[in-house]
Amino acid sequence: MFYVQYLSSNIFSKIGGNITLARNIDYYLTHSFPYIKSLLIYPQDTVNDGIPFIDIFGLSSVSKLIYLLPFAVRNRKEDPLIHIQSFNIDGLLIGLFFKLIGWKLILHSHGSDLEKWGKNSKIHKYIAKKVFVKADAVFYASNRLKKIGNKIFRSSKGEYIPNFVHPSFSSQIFNSKIVYNPRSINLVFTGRIEIEKGIIDLIEAMKLIKDSLFKNVFKIHLIGTGTGLKRADNLVKKYELGTNIVFHGKMSQKMIIEIYKVSNFIILPSHSEALPISILEGMVSGLPIISTKVGELSKIVKESGAGILINKINSPSEIFKTLINIQKINTQQYNQMRTKTIMYGKKYSSEHFFNILTHKKLI
Repeated sequence: MFYVQYLSSNIFSKIGGNITLARNIDYYLTHSFPYIKSLLIYPQDTVNDGIPFIDIFGLSSVSKLIYLLPFAVRNRKEDPLIHIQSFNIDGLLIGLFFKLIGWKLILHSHGSDLEKWGKNSKIHKYIAKKVFVKADAVFYASNRLKKIGNKIFRSSKGEYIPNFVHPSFSSQIFNSKIVYNPRSINLVFTGRIEIEKGIIDLIEAMKLIKDSLFKNVFKIHLIGTGTGLKRADNLVKKYELGTNIVFHGKMSQKMIIEIYKVSNFIILPSHSEALPISILEGMVSGLPIISTKVGELSKIVKESGAGILINKINSPSEIFKTLINIQKINTQQYNQMRTKTIMYGKKYSSEHFFNILTHKKLI
């Protein structure tokens, strides 16, 4: 069998959750289904970590179809499946093309592709509805996206399938309890350094922290890159927050785990989310969540007690208040929160995802 994943050639597929999930799927297929050949189709300038891939960097939608034609035809007798990781126009066209020549098709939405649906052209929407009908399965990364998809396509065909994390992120590599010092709190952010992720809000909140009695309490590790990096870096320099905020850039999973080992919370003050893999990685690593009330995160924190919610989006003052409240948590309370985090994080296993694929006879 051939399991092919397609990621659109844009900045978000290069550094966001889509590529992380694609790598996780490839890892699980390679180690648990040796009879399945795994392949990614995505831009060459994305770090591929040794995963077999077809380069589509710099190609237009039509050029991609022509370029992929020999591959699609050559492997159509291999019981092939193509997993399209977005509802972007190029992914939809390629998904339809592969489906018409005999491939099984999964459509998978992770957030912005459906959240900004109203901005798409009429032809984009028309093609999406045609491909939706032909798809063998449609997955949404959150219940909220499922509701949006049901409304757009006037169908309950799609289902909520939570993302899952790489086996490297496991609470087993950490001690069940750690010493929590409320006078020295380490926070970690992992993801795209973008305005919509709340990075500027977070830096502004740290400016308020610096001007308060708690200026030496908090340290934030920012892991990732993106179009907002330069602005964020300039703001940190302007406010002289270099000792409080550290930019690590893009890091390997092994290096991220080392940062997690010295961190107390994972923070995401985002303006909009579905269910980010970075948060799930933090949870299974035993890091309680600090998050705005977006996507599935609000539900997760309320259900599990695995963190603290920031009351308002795009509000440095609310982030500031939340951090000050965290400083009041004692070691016993922190360890209780951490235990709840680890227990709830077990829901996001790779086995759940692949059991669904097996049940649907997709693999």
